[in-house]
Amino acid sequence: MTTVSIGVRIVLLTCSAASLWLGIYFLRLFWFTKTQTQDQIFFIAAFAVALGLIIVSFGPLQRRLSVLLSLISLGIGLMGVECALRFIEARTVGKSPDSKQTTSPAPVSAPAAHLWVNGASLCEAPPLPPPPLLPLGSISSTTMLCRYEDGQPALYATDPRGFINPSNIWDSAAFKAILVGDSFTQGFSVPPSDSYATQLRKQLGDVLNLGQAGAGPLMEWAILKEYTSHLRFQKIIWFYFEGNDFLDLKREKNNPFLNRYLTSSAYSQSLLSRQPEINQLLTDYSRSRNGERNAAPAPEKFRVREIIGLRTMRGRLGISFALLDDLKLFESILAQTADYARKNHATFHLVYLPAWERYALKSRSRPRKTEIRFLTTRCGAQFIDIEEVFSRQPNPLSLFHAPVNSHYNQEGHTLVSQTVLRALAGDSK
Repeated sequence: MTTVSIGVRIVLLTCSAASLWLGIYFLRLFWFTKTQTQDQIFFIAAFAVALGLIIVSFGPLQRRLSVLLSLISLGIGLMGVECALRFIEARTVGKSPDSKQTTSPAPVSAPAAHLWVNGASLCEAPPLPPPPLLPLGSISSTTMLCRYEDGQPALYATDPRGFINPSNIWDSAAFKAILVGDSFTQGFSVPPSDSYATQLRKQLGDVLNLGQAGAGPLMEWAILKEYTSHLRFQKIIWFYFEGNDFLDLKREKNNPFLNRYLTSSAYSQSLLSRQPEINQLLTDYSRSRNGERNAAPAPEKFRVREIIGLRTMRGRLGISFALLDDLKLFESILAQTADYARKNHATFHLVYLPAWERYALKSRSRPRKTEIRFLTTRCGAQFIDIEEVFSRQPNPLSLFHAPVNSHYNQEGHTLVSQTVLRALAGDSK
Protein backbone atom coordinates (compact mmCIF):
# COMPACT_ATOMS: atom_id res chain seq x y z
CA MET A 1 0.00 0.00 0.00
CA THR A 2 1.51 3.34 -1.07
CA THR A 3 1.90 6.42 1.08
CA VAL A 4 -0.72 8.24 -1.03
CA SER A 5 -3.22 5.47 -0.50
CA ILE A 6 -2.66 5.49 3.27
CA GLY A 7 -2.88 9.29 3.42
CA VAL A 8 -6.16 9.40 1.47
CA ARG A 9 -7.65 6.72 3.70
CA ILE A 10 -6.65 8.62 6.86
CA VAL A 11 -8.21 11.84 5.53
CA LEU A 12 -11.47 10.09 4.64
CA LEU A 13 -11.65 8.32 8.01
CA THR A 14 -11.03 11.65 9.74
CA CYS A 15 -13.90 13.20 7.78
CA SER A 16 -16.02 10.20 8.72
CA ALA A 17 -15.19 10.69 12.40
CA ALA A 18 -16.14 14.37 12.16
CA SER A 19 -19.44 13.48 10.52
CA LEU A 20 -20.09 10.85 13.20
CA TRP A 21 -19.41 13.47 15.90
CA LEU A 22 -21.94 15.79 14.25
CA GLY A 23 -24.48 12.99 14.14
CA ILE A 24 -24.04 12.26 17.85
CA TYR A 25 -24.39 15.97 18.66
CA PHE A 26 -27.65 16.35 16.74
CA LEU A 27 -28.95 13.12 18.28
CA ARG A 28 -28.28 14.51 21.76
CA LEU A 29 -29.93 17.80 20.79
CA PHE A 30 -33.03 16.02 19.51
CA TRP A 31 -33.14 13.76 22.55
CA PHE A 32 -33.04 16.80 24.87
CA THR A 33 -36.26 18.37 23.55
CA LYS A 34 -37.69 15.69 21.23
CA THR A 35 -39.35 18.46 19.24
CA GLN A 36 -37.30 19.64 16.27
CA THR A 37 -37.66 17.66 13.02
CA GLN A 38 -34.62 19.31 11.45
CA ASP A 39 -32.38 17.81 14.16
CA GLN A 40 -33.64 14.35 13.18
CA ILE A 41 -32.75 15.07 9.55
CA PHE A 42 -29.30 16.36 10.48
CA PHE A 43 -28.27 13.41 12.64
CA ILE A 44 -29.59 10.85 10.12
CA ALA A 45 -27.73 12.61 7.30
CA ALA A 46 -24.54 12.87 9.37
CA PHE A 47 -24.60 9.16 10.25
CA ALA A 48 -25.24 8.26 6.60
CA VAL A 49 -22.30 10.37 5.43
CA ALA A 50 -20.04 8.85 8.10
CA LEU A 51 -20.99 5.32 7.04
CA GLY A 52 -20.49 6.15 3.37
CA LEU A 53 -17.02 7.59 3.97
CA ILE A 54 -15.98 4.52 5.96
CA ILE A 55 -17.06 2.25 3.09
CA VAL A 56 -15.30 4.39 0.48
CA SER A 57 -12.07 4.61 2.51
CA PHE A 58 -11.58 0.85 2.10
CA GLY A 59 -12.45 0.88 -1.60
CA PRO A 60 -10.20 1.32 -4.65
CA LEU A 61 -7.69 4.18 -4.57
CA GLN A 62 -9.21 5.87 -7.62
CA ARG A 63 -12.61 6.02 -5.96
CA ARG A 64 -11.10 7.36 -2.76
CA LEU A 65 -9.29 10.11 -4.69
CA SER A 66 -12.49 11.05 -6.49
CA VAL A 67 -14.43 11.32 -3.23
CA LEU A 68 -11.62 13.32 -1.61
CA LEU A 69 -11.52 15.79 -4.50
CA SER A 70 -15.30 16.07 -4.32
CA LEU A 71 -15.08 16.87 -0.60
CA ILE A 72 -12.43 19.52 -1.24
CA SER A 73 -14.55 21.07 -4.00
CA LEU A 74 -17.59 21.00 -1.74
CA GLY A 75 -15.66 22.71 1.06
CA ILE A 76 -14.42 25.46 -1.25
CA GLY A 77 -17.91 25.93 -2.64
CA LEU A 78 -19.46 26.20 0.82
CA MET A 79 -16.89 28.81 1.86
CA GLY A 80 -17.73 30.73 -1.32
CA VAL A 81 -21.41 30.67 -0.41
CA GLU A 82 -20.51 31.77 3.14
CA CYS A 83 -18.60 34.80 1.77
CA ALA A 84 -21.56 35.69 -0.47
CA LEU A 85 -24.02 35.44 2.42
CA ARG A 86 -21.84 37.63 4.64
CA PHE A 87 -21.57 40.21 1.86
CA ILE A 88 -25.35 40.22 1.31
CA GLU A 89 -26.08 40.57 5.03
CA ALA A 90 -23.55 43.39 5.37
CA ARG A 91 -25.45 45.29 2.68
CA THR A 92 -28.95 44.35 3.87
CA VAL A 93 -28.78 44.56 7.65
CA GLY A 94 -27.42 47.84 8.86
CA LYS A 95 -28.32 51.17 10.22
CA SER A 96 -31.77 52.53 9.58
CA PRO A 97 -31.70 55.28 6.96
CA ASP A 98 -33.77 57.45 9.28
CA SER A 99 -31.45 57.03 12.25
CA LYS A 100 -29.81 60.10 13.72
CA GLN A 101 -26.89 60.70 16.00
CA THR A 102 -28.10 62.89 18.82
CA THR A 103 -27.16 64.08 22.25
CA SER A 104 -29.05 62.76 25.23
CA PRO A 105 -30.22 64.90 28.17
CA ALA A 106 -28.37 62.36 30.31
CA PRO A 107 -25.74 59.73 29.56
CA VAL A 108 -27.11 56.62 27.89
CA SER A 109 -25.78 53.67 29.87
CA ALA A 110 -27.19 50.20 29.53
CA PRO A 111 -25.88 48.00 32.35
CA ALA A 112 -25.29 45.18 29.87
CA ALA A 113 -22.52 47.26 28.31
CA HIS A 114 -20.46 46.56 31.41
CA LEU A 115 -20.46 42.85 30.66
CA TRP A 116 -17.96 43.60 27.91
CA VAL A 117 -15.33 46.31 28.17
CA ASN A 118 -12.63 46.08 25.50
CA GLY A 119 -13.56 42.45 24.93
CA ALA A 120 -13.32 41.44 28.59
CA SER A 121 -15.95 41.01 31.26
CA LEU A 122 -16.31 43.73 33.84
CA CYS A 123 -14.52 41.74 36.50
CA GLU A 124 -11.46 41.48 34.21
CA ALA A 125 -11.41 45.09 33.04
CA PRO A 126 -10.18 47.66 35.57
CA PRO A 127 -10.95 50.03 37.04
CA LEU A 128 -13.57 48.46 39.29
CA PRO A 129 -15.26 50.20 42.20
CA PRO A 130 -14.42 48.67 45.55
CA PRO A 131 -16.13 46.33 46.25
CA PRO A 132 -16.75 44.87 42.75
CA LEU A 133 -20.15 45.84 41.39
CA LEU A 134 -22.15 44.82 38.35
CA PRO A 135 -25.02 47.30 37.76
CA LEU A 136 -28.33 45.78 36.71
CA GLY A 137 -30.43 48.95 36.65
CA SER A 138 -29.68 52.19 34.81
CA ILE A 139 -29.00 55.70 36.13
CA SER A 140 -31.85 56.60 38.46
CA SER A 141 -34.32 59.49 38.48
CA THR A 142 -33.21 61.13 35.25
CA THR A 143 -34.42 61.69 31.70
CA MET A 144 -32.56 59.64 29.12
CA LEU A 145 -32.60 59.15 25.39
CA CYS A 146 -34.08 55.82 24.38
CA ARG A 147 -33.32 55.56 20.65
CA TYR A 148 -34.06 57.08 17.28
CA GLU A 149 -35.46 54.70 14.70
CA ASP A 150 -37.90 56.80 12.72
CA GLY A 151 -36.38 60.24 13.11
CA GLN A 152 -38.38 61.11 16.22
CA PRO A 153 -36.88 61.34 19.72
CA ALA A 154 -37.99 58.84 22.31
CA LEU A 155 -37.20 60.03 25.83
CA TYR A 156 -37.90 58.19 29.04
CA ALA A 157 -37.72 59.00 32.72
CA THR A 158 -36.15 56.43 35.01
CA ASP A 159 -37.43 55.63 38.47
CA PRO A 160 -35.32 55.65 41.68
CA ARG A 161 -33.86 52.23 40.72
CA GLY A 162 -33.05 53.07 37.10
CA PHE A 163 -36.01 51.35 35.42
CA ILE A 164 -38.87 52.86 33.41
CA ASN A 165 -41.74 53.19 35.85
CA PRO A 166 -43.68 55.97 37.58
CA SER A 167 -41.37 57.75 40.02
CA ASN A 168 -43.35 56.54 43.06
CA ILE A 169 -43.53 52.89 41.95
CA TRP A 170 -41.23 51.67 44.73
CA ASP A 171 -43.54 53.05 47.41
CA SER A 172 -45.65 49.94 46.86
CA ALA A 173 -44.66 46.52 48.16
CA ALA A 174 -47.32 44.53 46.28
CA PHE A 175 -47.79 44.23 42.52
CA LYS A 176 -50.16 42.53 40.14
CA ALA A 177 -47.27 41.62 37.84
CA ILE A 178 -43.49 41.90 37.47
CA LEU A 179 -42.21 42.34 33.89
CA VAL A 180 -38.70 41.28 32.87
CA GLY A 181 -37.16 41.59 29.42
CA ASP A 182 -34.77 43.61 27.29
CA SER A 183 -35.10 46.89 25.36
CA PHE A 184 -38.50 45.84 23.94
CA THR A 185 -39.89 45.60 27.47
CA GLN A 186 -38.04 48.75 28.50
CA GLY A 187 -39.97 50.54 25.76
CA PHE A 188 -37.38 51.54 23.20
CA SER A 189 -38.54 53.65 20.25
CA VAL A 190 -42.04 54.45 21.45
CA PRO A 191 -43.27 57.11 23.89
CA PRO A 192 -43.50 55.62 27.39
CA SER A 193 -47.28 55.97 27.31
CA ASP A 194 -47.46 53.65 24.27
CA SER A 195 -45.22 50.81 25.47
CA TYR A 196 -46.82 47.44 26.16
CA ALA A 197 -45.58 47.71 29.75
CA THR A 198 -47.59 50.91 30.27
CA GLN A 199 -50.63 49.44 28.52
CA LEU A 200 -50.47 46.37 30.76
CA ARG A 201 -50.21 48.63 33.80
CA LYS A 202 -53.36 50.49 32.75
CA GLN A 203 -55.31 47.22 32.53
CA LEU A 204 -53.82 45.17 35.37
CA GLY A 205 -53.09 47.85 37.95
CA ASP A 206 -49.76 47.94 39.77
CA VAL A 207 -47.17 46.55 37.34
CA LEU A 208 -43.41 46.83 37.95
CA ASN A 209 -41.38 46.98 34.73
CA LEU A 210 -37.83 45.63 35.16
CA GLY A 211 -37.04 45.56 31.43
CA GLN A 212 -33.47 46.60 30.68
CA ALA A 213 -31.78 47.23 27.34
CA GLY A 214 -29.23 44.60 26.37
CA ALA A 215 -30.31 42.15 29.04
CA GLY A 216 -30.41 38.45 28.24
CA PRO A 217 -31.94 35.57 30.21
CA LEU A 218 -29.25 35.31 32.89
CA MET A 219 -29.15 39.05 33.52
CA GLU A 220 -32.95 39.16 33.62
CA TRP A 221 -32.96 36.42 36.27
CA ALA A 222 -30.38 38.41 38.26
CA ILE A 223 -32.57 41.55 38.01
CA LEU A 224 -35.61 39.59 39.18
CA LYS A 225 -33.79 38.21 42.22
CA GLU A 226 -32.07 41.47 43.11
CA TYR A 227 -35.06 43.81 42.91
CA THR A 228 -38.11 41.72 43.90
CA SER A 229 -37.02 39.59 46.87
CA HIS A 230 -38.73 42.03 49.27
CA LEU A 231 -41.91 42.38 47.20
CA ARG A 232 -45.23 40.55 46.88
CA PHE A 233 -46.51 39.87 43.39
CA GLN A 234 -49.09 37.74 41.60
CA LYS A 235 -47.43 37.17 38.22
CA ILE A 236 -43.98 37.08 36.64
CA ILE A 237 -44.23 37.94 32.94
CA TRP A 238 -40.97 37.19 31.14
CA PHE A 239 -40.58 38.63 27.62
CA TYR A 240 -38.22 36.46 25.56
CA PHE A 241 -36.92 38.08 22.35
CA GLU A 242 -35.93 35.58 19.66
CA GLY A 243 -33.60 38.04 17.91
CA ASN A 244 -30.75 38.10 20.40
CA ASP A 245 -31.62 36.59 23.79
CA PHE A 246 -29.50 33.51 23.14
CA LEU A 247 -26.64 35.67 21.85
CA ASP A 248 -26.85 37.66 25.07
CA LEU A 249 -26.85 34.42 27.06
CA LYS A 250 -23.60 33.34 25.37
CA ARG A 251 -21.93 36.48 26.76
CA GLU A 252 -23.63 36.41 30.12
CA LYS A 253 -22.73 32.82 30.98
CA ASN A 254 -19.05 33.82 31.13
CA ASN A 255 -19.66 36.59 33.66
CA PRO A 256 -18.92 35.43 37.23
CA PHE A 257 -21.23 38.05 38.77
CA LEU A 258 -24.25 36.76 36.88
CA ASN A 259 -23.36 33.09 37.33
CA ARG A 260 -23.49 33.48 41.10
CA TYR A 261 -27.17 34.45 40.86
CA LEU A 262 -27.76 31.03 39.29
CA THR A 263 -25.48 28.92 41.49
CA SER A 264 -26.21 30.51 44.87
CA SER A 265 -29.77 31.07 46.04
CA ALA A 266 -28.58 33.51 48.72
CA TYR A 267 -26.31 35.64 46.50
CA SER A 268 -27.04 39.36 46.20
CA GLN A 269 -25.06 42.50 45.47
CA SER A 270 -27.51 44.50 47.67
CA LEU A 271 -28.12 46.85 44.77
CA LEU A 272 -31.23 48.36 46.37
CA SER A 273 -28.94 50.18 48.80
CA ARG A 274 -26.18 50.99 46.29
CA GLN A 275 -27.90 53.23 43.74
CA PRO A 276 -25.42 56.15 44.19
CA GLU A 277 -22.56 53.76 43.30
CA ILE A 278 -24.48 52.51 40.28
CA ASN A 279 -25.19 56.04 39.08
CA GLN A 280 -21.54 57.07 39.40
CA LEU A 281 -20.23 53.93 37.70
CA LEU A 282 -22.62 54.20 34.76
CA THR A 283 -22.05 57.95 34.36
CA ASP A 284 -18.26 57.57 34.36
CA TYR A 285 -18.44 54.67 31.95
CA SER A 286 -20.79 56.51 29.58
CA ARG A 287 -18.53 59.56 29.47
CA SER A 288 -15.42 57.46 28.89
CA ARG A 289 -17.08 55.73 25.94
CA ASN A 290 -18.73 58.82 24.50
CA GLY A 291 -16.17 59.37 21.75
CA GLU A 292 -16.23 55.74 20.74
CA ARG A 293 -20.04 55.71 20.67
CA ASN A 294 -20.20 58.72 18.36
CA ALA A 295 -17.53 57.40 16.00
CA ALA A 296 -18.51 55.91 12.66
CA PRO A 297 -19.12 52.16 12.90
CA ALA A 298 -16.30 49.97 11.74
CA PRO A 299 -16.90 48.03 8.53
CA GLU A 300 -17.76 44.37 8.83
CA LYS A 301 -14.65 42.20 8.75
CA PHE A 302 -14.44 38.96 6.84
CA ARG A 303 -12.81 36.82 9.50
CA VAL A 304 -11.14 33.74 8.07
CA ARG A 305 -12.04 31.58 11.07
CA GLU A 306 -15.73 32.45 10.79
CA ILE A 307 -15.71 31.78 7.04
CA ILE A 308 -14.08 28.38 7.46
CA GLY A 309 -16.57 27.61 10.23
CA LEU A 310 -19.48 28.65 7.96
CA ARG A 311 -20.88 30.82 10.72
CA THR A 312 -23.52 32.64 8.64
CA MET A 313 -24.68 29.50 6.87
CA ARG A 314 -24.95 27.61 10.14
CA GLY A 315 -26.98 30.48 11.56
CA ARG A 316 -29.48 30.18 8.73
CA LEU A 317 -29.78 26.46 9.32
CA GLY A 318 -30.08 26.89 13.08
CA ILE A 319 -26.87 24.94 13.72
CA SER A 320 -24.87 25.98 16.78
CA PHE A 321 -22.42 23.65 18.47
CA ALA A 322 -23.01 25.44 21.79
CA LEU A 323 -26.79 25.28 21.47
CA LEU A 324 -27.30 22.19 23.63
CA ASP A 325 -25.35 23.69 26.54
CA ASP A 326 -27.17 27.01 26.11
CA LEU A 327 -30.56 25.29 26.09
CA LYS A 328 -29.68 23.46 29.30
CA LEU A 329 -28.57 26.72 30.88
CA PHE A 330 -31.77 28.43 29.76
CA GLU A 331 -33.85 25.58 31.17
CA SER A 332 -32.06 26.00 34.50
CA ILE A 333 -32.91 29.73 34.48
CA LEU A 334 -36.55 28.98 33.67
CA ALA A 335 -36.73 26.27 36.35
CA GLN A 336 -35.36 28.60 39.02
CA THR A 337 -37.74 31.37 37.92
CA ALA A 338 -40.70 28.96 38.08
CA ASP A 339 -39.62 27.83 41.54
CA TYR A 340 -39.22 31.47 42.61
CA ALA A 341 -42.75 32.20 41.39
CA ARG A 342 -44.20 29.20 43.25
CA LYS A 343 -42.49 30.20 46.49
CA ASN A 344 -44.09 33.62 46.14
CA HIS A 345 -47.51 32.08 45.27
CA ALA A 346 -47.30 33.70 41.83
CA THR A 347 -47.78 32.41 38.30
CA PHE A 348 -45.06 32.42 35.65
CA HIS A 349 -45.67 33.39 32.01
CA LEU A 350 -43.16 33.54 29.14
CA VAL A 351 -44.03 35.82 26.22
CA TYR A 352 -42.27 34.93 22.94
CA LEU A 353 -41.42 38.07 20.92
CA PRO A 354 -40.59 37.74 17.19
CA ALA A 355 -37.70 39.58 15.53
CA TRP A 356 -37.74 41.80 12.44
CA GLU A 357 -35.45 39.33 10.64
CA ARG A 358 -38.10 36.60 10.77
CA TYR A 359 -40.32 38.54 8.35
CA ALA A 360 -37.79 40.60 6.37
CA LEU A 361 -35.13 37.91 5.92
CA LYS A 362 -37.10 34.71 6.10
CA SER A 363 -34.12 32.45 5.44
CA ARG A 364 -31.56 34.35 7.50
CA SER A 365 -31.96 32.39 10.71
CA ARG A 366 -34.02 29.70 12.38
CA PRO A 367 -35.07 30.79 15.87
CA ARG A 368 -35.60 27.87 18.22
CA LYS A 369 -39.19 28.68 19.16
CA THR A 370 -40.15 25.02 19.35
CA GLU A 371 -37.49 24.32 21.98
CA ILE A 372 -38.29 27.48 23.95
CA ARG A 373 -41.98 26.50 24.03
CA PHE A 374 -41.08 22.97 25.15
CA LEU A 375 -38.78 24.15 27.95
CA THR A 376 -41.31 26.75 29.10
CA THR A 377 -44.17 24.30 29.40
CA ARG A 378 -41.91 21.66 30.97
CA CYS A 379 -41.14 24.00 33.87
CA GLY A 380 -44.86 24.68 34.36
CA ALA A 381 -45.05 28.18 32.88
CA GLN A 382 -47.56 29.52 30.38
CA PHE A 383 -46.18 30.12 26.86
CA ILE A 384 -47.68 33.20 25.15
CA ASP A 385 -46.87 33.22 21.43
CA ILE A 386 -46.66 36.74 19.97
CA GLU A 387 -44.94 35.45 16.83
CA GLU A 388 -48.04 33.50 15.84
CA VAL A 389 -50.19 36.63 16.27
CA PHE A 390 -47.78 38.83 14.27
CA SER A 391 -47.63 36.24 11.48
CA ARG A 392 -51.40 36.39 11.07
CA GLN A 393 -51.26 40.12 10.27
CA PRO A 394 -51.44 41.16 6.58
CA ASN A 395 -48.03 42.85 6.84
CA PRO A 396 -46.05 41.92 9.98
CA LEU A 397 -43.28 44.37 9.06
CA SER A 398 -45.75 47.24 9.57
CA LEU A 399 -45.55 46.46 13.30
CA PHE A 400 -41.89 47.48 13.40
CA HIS A 401 -40.55 51.02 13.57
CA ALA A 402 -38.00 51.31 10.80
CA PRO A 403 -37.44 49.46 7.50
CA VAL A 404 -34.25 47.90 8.84
CA ASN A 405 -33.78 45.72 11.94
CA SER A 406 -35.80 47.64 14.50
CA HIS A 407 -38.05 47.55 17.56
CA TYR A 408 -41.85 47.47 17.52
CA ASN A 409 -43.84 50.62 16.84
CA GLN A 410 -46.96 51.74 18.72
CA GLU A 411 -49.16 49.31 16.79
CA GLY A 412 -46.81 46.45 17.57
CA HIS A 413 -46.75 47.30 21.29
CA THR A 414 -50.55 47.47 21.36
CA LEU A 415 -50.84 44.05 19.73
CA VAL A 416 -48.40 42.59 22.26
CA SER A 417 -50.33 44.00 25.23
CA GLN A 418 -53.69 42.83 23.85
CA THR A 419 -52.38 39.32 23.24
CA VAL A 420 -50.85 39.08 26.71
CA LEU A 421 -54.04 40.30 28.36
CA ARG A 422 -56.15 37.74 26.48
CA ALA A 423 -53.76 34.97 27.45
CA LEU A 424 -53.73 36.01 31.10
CA ALA A 425 -57.54 36.15 31.14
CA GLY A 426 -57.75 32.66 29.68
CA ASP A 427 -55.17 31.34 32.13
CA SER A 428 -57.14 32.68 35.11
CA LYS A 429 -60.35 30.89 34.16
